[in-house]
Amino acid sequence: VIEELEGFFDRLSGVPGYGKEVAYLGGGWSKAVPFKCEDACLSLGDEQPMVELLVMDYWCNWGKAWVLVDVED
Repeated sequence: VIEELEGFFDRLSGVPGYGKEVAYLGGGWSKAVPFKCEDACLSLGDEQPMVELLVMDYWCNWGKAWVLVDVED
């Protein structure tokens, strides 16, 4: 399956081997961030836990930010 995706990115970009480079980046899209009990207990107090977000676009421009989150059970 990964080879098919690499081939797709090669054809999309017109650059042989580009799909392999994209595969090395790894990543994905997360709908949730895992937390431990300690994190949830922290969020019930006056403080919220922080997570680091990495955002990357099609051209590999990227940015990172730290954000406060509300932990839900």
